[in-house]
Amino acid sequence: MKDTKRRMEIFSPYDYCGIRRHLTKMAKRGWMIEECGNFTWTYRRCEPCDVRFAVTYFPEASAFDPEPGEDQQTYIEYCEEAGWELCTTTAKMQVFRAVSPEAVEIETDGDVQLKTVHRAMKSAYLPWCWVMLAFGILESAMEIDKILKDPIEYLLGMHTILMTIAIVILTATELINYGIWYLRAKKSLKNGGGLPKTIGTRPLQIAVLIVILTEFLLWIFYNGISGSIVTTLVSMSVVFGMLGLTFLIRHILKKKKVEAGLSRTIVTAACVLIPLIGVPVFGIVTFNVIMNGTFSRADVVDYHGMKVRMYQDEMPLRVEDLTDVPDDARYSYQLERKASPVIRRIEGKQRDPVFEERSLPDLEYTVTITELPVLYDIMLETMMEENRDYFHTFDAVYETADCTVYQARFKTEWYRWWIFAMDDRVIELYFDDFLTEEQLAAAAEKLADAK
Repeated sequence: MKDTKRRMEIFSPYDYCGIRRHLTKMAKRGWMIEECGNFTWTYRRCEPCDVRFAVTYFPEASAFDPEPGEDQQTYIEYCEEAGWELCTTTAKMQVFRAVSPEAVEIETDGDVQLKTVHRAMKSAYLPWCWVMLAFGILESAMEIDKILKDPIEYLLGMHTILMTIAIVILTATELINYGIWYLRAKKSLKNGGGLPKTIGTRPLQIAVLIVILTEFLLWIFYNGISGSIVTTLVSMSVVFGMLGLTFLIRHILKKKKVEAGLSRTIVTAACVLIPLIGVPVFGIVTFNVIMNGTFSRADVVDYHGMKVRMYQDEMPLRVEDLTDVPDDARYSYQLERKASPVIRRIEGKQRDPVFEERSLPDLEYTVTITELPVLYDIMLETMMEENRDYFHTFDAVYETADCTVYQARFKTEWYRWWIFAMDDRVIELYFDDFLTEEQLAAAAEKLADAK
């Protein structure tokens, strides 16, 4: 049986009432707080007990301090004399537990306590909230712009709009919550009352984490462990790894008792140098992994000193279904699938990647499937709307009871670009030659049941 446990705890830094209640509950379960870390809190097993906790703030303290400064140490000793034992410190926050039932409250002057909390929050946490709010608003605006430009493509990807909006809601709520508490506290003290209880955003923070995790799991559930998901996971690991490395450097410097100013300089330099070195290295490694076909289902072949990726996926429609090709033709058959709870897409590419001297026709198509009429109308309209650069239009050239085929045209010139409108899907197809009605019918038949 382990004597220690680590938990990821989510609290607003100013919510000393919520932190106090939580630590009391943990002590009653037999777990005493030992350390408040950057990402997790450490508890040590103890006899279940009913303990009073106090959470106080020391605005002059810093996360880079190797140990409490002279003034902070004096404050800690004063608390110990009053019957309070220091459990842990983290940046500007101290956690004490009463070792005597008769221990009086550490902070009895509401005006001093409010000023102390406000100074601590103004020096670090509130500016960070404003930065995150600005970032969330900017990123949400960019995500909304992506949705307006291509809603279907956006629905098929990772829906980061939910995450960015969640960040905006969370940080805005933090600022509003703290502002309301601060104004209420000032008013209460002015009228001779005490400090009102703090109300943090712990439930909202947990809800945001659940939303983000659910979104990510849904993405994996509908798409499987694809190359894009592996790339995202690796990229996230690299980012969090670099962030974790800076925290590790700070932790080591604190253990080595390095002076706060020097420690801050070293960590700041690390924050700059680690991405400057890590990102290019990651880019080079990623490029080589892609070029060598590592973690890819493609075979990498050498063609006149050039590496070429050859896929051999099963495709619902091939060039061979539309026209005759030489028996010894070397094609790459690549099929990718994307999906979300409301829409699916199949992307097929059949190409001659080795650049044979003879001309082999290439084929490319996307099959976008949805059961929702509103999305169907949007994706058909998006694909057929006039292109502002080329001013092409789509005219119906072939029609059956189940399918209407449109072909791109600019004035009197036709393009080898078709759109198939079916009951539950819209197909966009490119081919290196013009297709006859028979070939269009064959393509529609092959792609009508593609999943």
